[in-house]
Parts: sequence; structure tokens; C-alpha cells
Amino acid sequence: MRKLLHIAVLVCTILGGSAVAEAGLVIEGSVGKGYQVDSPRAWMPTNIMIAPGYHFLGILRAQLGIVGDLGDVENSKFDLQLRPMIGIYPPILPIYARAIFAVQNLLNDTNVAVGAAGGLKIELPIIGLGVFAEAGVLPRFSPTHTVVEGRVGGFWAF
Repeated sequence: MRKLLHIAVLVCTILGGSAVAEAGLVIEGSVGKGYQVDSPRAWMPTNIMIAPGYHFLGILRAQLGIVGDLGDVENSKFDLQLRPMIGIYPPILPIYARAIFAVQNLLNDTNVAVGAAGGLKIELPIIGLGVFAEAGVLPRFSPTHTVVEGRVGGFWAF
């Protein structure tokens, strides 16, 4: 019985220690493209996002995305967004999910979007470098529109 208790303490120490060891900063860069699925249907401007953040408990990641919308579609111009995000990133599985809260069009008519995204990630755990691809839905309010968005990028968790 004593050996079983020692083994349990050792396993808890290792698991708890590895969760703390995986805490730290993360920086992510990506490119995304959206499509408005309700009327009037239209492509959204391509956007570039840099998202610094912090990962903790070996599974959670909190980030603030700073997004630049490029003026690459008709009747669009450069604009900025802020996207606070919280995500679940299982350490072994190549999948993740995150909730997205966006304040859009900071330079023009500001509106808010709340949505979610999920994707696939490939990471080199020893050095923390990785790449990802995701798909998300961002319902926008005032005016109300639903936008689906695809995004690819890379990250460094250190």
C-alpha cells in the first residue's frame, strides 16, 4: 500500500510539474479570409493577425489578436480589429478550439462579433514551433451578418 501511495505522489508531481513547465508566452501570426454567408453574400477583406498571449496549465491559451484588414476587395479599405481569444489546446492531440470576441472596424464604424474556431495544429514540442489551419464562424452584430473564416499560420510557444 505504501508503494502505491508513493507511485501516486510521483505521478501527480510529474503531471503537475509538466503542466507548470508548459506555461509561458506564445506568439502567433496568421493570414485569414472570410465570406459573408447571409445576404448580401460577399468576400471579406483578407486579414493579417499577430496574436501574442500566454499559455498555462498545459492546455489553455489566452491571446489578444491584433488584426489588419487589407483593402483587397471591392468597396473595402484598411481597418483594424482586436480579437481577445481563449482556447483549449490538448497537448497530445493535433486539434484545438477557441472562443473569439472581436471588436471590428476600429477606424470606421465599430461593431462587435462573437464566435468560435477550431482547427488542426502540428507542433514541435521541444522547441515550441508549430503551424495551424482553422475554420471559424464570427456572427457580427450591428449590422447583423454571419461570416465564416479560414485561417492559416504559425506559432511559437516559449
